[in-house]
Amino acid sequence: MMMDEKRAKVDAGDGSDPKEQKELLSEGLLTKESREKYRNAYVTSKPYPHCIFDPICSPEEFAQVRDEIVQNLETKYKETDLFKLYQTTDLANIDNTQPELAAKLPTLLRLRDRLYSKEFRSFISEVTGCGELTERVDMAASAYTHGSHLLCHDDVIGTRAVSFILYFSKEGWTAEEGGALELYPLDPTSVVKREAQGDEGAEMLVQGVPTAHPTARHLPLFNTMGVFRVMPGRSYHSVQEVLSDGSPRLSIQGWFHGPREPIGNDMASLNQLKTAQEREQPFEPIHADNSTDNTSKDSSKDSSKDSSSSVKPDGVEVDSLSDEDLAFLQQYVNPVYLKADAIAAIGKEFENSSSVQLQRFLKEDVAARVTAECLEADTKDGLLDERLPRDDTGIEGNWQVVGPAHMQRFLQYTRASNAADKEADKQEDTASPGATLARLETAVFRSRPFLRYLSVVTGGRLTGLKTATRRFRSGLDYTVAHHGQLQAEAELDATLCFVDDSDELKGAQWTSGDAGGFECYLAAENEDNVAAEVYCDDDAAGNDLLSVQPSSNTLSLVYRDPGTMRFIKYVSAASSGSRWDISSTYQLHYDDDDVDEDEDEEDDEGDGEE
Repeated sequence: MMMDEKRAKVDAGDGSDPKEQKELLSEGLLTKESREKYRNAYVTSKPYPHCIFDPICSPEEFAQVRDEIVQNLETKYKETDLFKLYQTTDLANIDNTQPELAAKLPTLLRLRDRLYSKEFRSFISEVTGCGELTERVDMAASAYTHGSHLLCHDDVIGTRAVSFILYFSKEGWTAEEGGALELYPLDPTSVVKREAQGDEGAEMLVQGVPTAHPTARHLPLFNTMGVFRVMPGRSYHSVQEVLSDGSPRLSIQGWFHGPREPIGNDMASLNQLKTAQEREQPFEPIHADNSTDNTSKDSSKDSSKDSSSSVKPDGVEVDSLSDEDLAFLQQYVNPVYLKADAIAAIGKEFENSSSVQLQRFLKEDVAARVTAECLEADTKDGLLDERLPRDDTGIEGNWQVVGPAHMQRFLQYTRASNAADKEADKQEDTASPGATLARLETAVFRSRPFLRYLSVVTGGRLTGLKTATRRFRSGLDYTVAHHGQLQAEAELDATLCFVDDSDELKGAQWTSGDAGGFECYLAAENEDNVAAEVYCDDDAAGNDLLSVQPSSNTLSLVYRDPGTMRFIKYVSAASSGSRWDISSTYQLHYDDDDVDEDEDEEDDEGDGEE
């Protein structure tokens, strides 16, 4: 398989004699006994019905198909928030395009025709209980090289009824090489059961959102075929990152189609991404009484004495920083960024670009403590070795996993909400990165002096905030762009990131994007093209508005307007460790916004007059 940036088109012959086609399949696969065996395996499997046909074909014929794919088909590199892989064009529509190439793919095309034959479709229908399947062909080959992955989704689009994957990976593939098909159960708190009318009569739909981690994994073993029904809001699955260096995870993935779209489509993962409501904590209002301030009482009192401050009931807006503000910030922030000329330059860059990255933002001694503790935690958790970690890695103490997996997976450091837990918090190791970052989150990012600093830099008024201390574990974590991130008003993202970029090689790995962990901003009106790529072969070039590469002790300030979404790219197991960050978002207003709102209200009143 030639994995360059070209889109390849291949052609097929018109099939072979039916008897010859039957010889492709494993002996006895379509017998009554085999149907009963696989039907029983299908309905009893967890976390939702599925099964693996093993073997699917004659080993010799299957190896021939693999050779034809590798030697003759070209692939195109694809990467979005959901996946990173190489893929061929759709193999369904190649019969009348390139006869020269078709002559080189006789076994592959015979297999394609056999899979979509009436007899095999009947076999699939009986095993899965999916009902009638049409003749529509829908399949393509994929190559997952080192670092490739496909995040959690349910495959629902159009009339797809059954998903299948044929595995052509090298024989002897091991769990350490990754690439497993991962299946997710539903989060019990999200389950909705409802009766709906389908082709076969009344059907009980069980739908919801997936848990953060899968509960079943199947290796991509040579000459096997995995199948499961496409069920909106239920058939959640992913492809684990591939760590094999010598041989890619090679497969053909495809779908058998029904005569109409499946019932319950409103819960499909793609629709959930388009209609999602914000699942994060709500904004805390920033008032003149500084109810969200967690700095010292003296610092809070200073705000009322600051003559340069125009603190409003619904937010903070200042033209300059007081001596008290500077004295407070100097405890944490690199003094370079507190000089008047530097603040002016930062403000100018933010005004021109709507974003700015401040490297070495914290004082050296403060940052050194954070980086040392993060490195120690990654070492303890085994994340410095290039291997796939356990799902529960790092989930201890105040660290909790955040899902659901079709939208996000990462760890968040949570603060105690009752007296007993608060007492336990005091006993936690004060040298832990979570505790240290959480203290910085409270002392700096939620403080009145820092709010003023942001107001001066951005020239805007801050009216609300929400903050979080997060860890994106290598080989596990990410976020996905979805419409629940869209807000009615503009927001300011202030993210302080820490990664291990302590030497040139590690730094280059993060900067290049190979390690993942970068934060990407994209326009909502283009998001349909991105989301659809996990289901089809459309291009989504030119979608990104901004990509911020992870850099240790770097504060990223980004103005995010109401039409912008963002995601943190999956952090590769091959990276030099976790991405740690303090993620803060502030509601940001400018005087012009208030004027526009007043004018809109006046226009609305005028429109109502006869």
